[in-house]
Amino acid sequence: KGIVTVDPATNLQKFYPITPPAPYTIIGDVRFSPSGKEVAFAMAANNPDKEQGVVYRLNLATGKTTRVAATKPADNTYYRVLGWTPQDTVIYK
Repeated sequence: KGIVTVDPATNLQKFYPITPPAPYTIIGDVRFSPSGKEVAFAMAANNPDKEQGVVYRLNLATGKTTRVAATKPADNTYYRVLGWTPQDTVIYK
């Protein structure tokens, strides 16, 4: 599992491996930041009876991920990444 970016000028692909922490099993929405230096992505547990979700930021220069938000198991819901503000803040719902 991971995220692949493609440089349109050179067609060079770069793979960023993502190891989902339990209980997350699938990667959902992926959105580039306005600067193009980061992507935000959502993950879900893929469990309709006890859904959980999380949102991460991925720094494309370092490959480092930072957790932005996570639901609680009792919420039975997941997050969607809607985009970014001009100040590079992740917008999620």
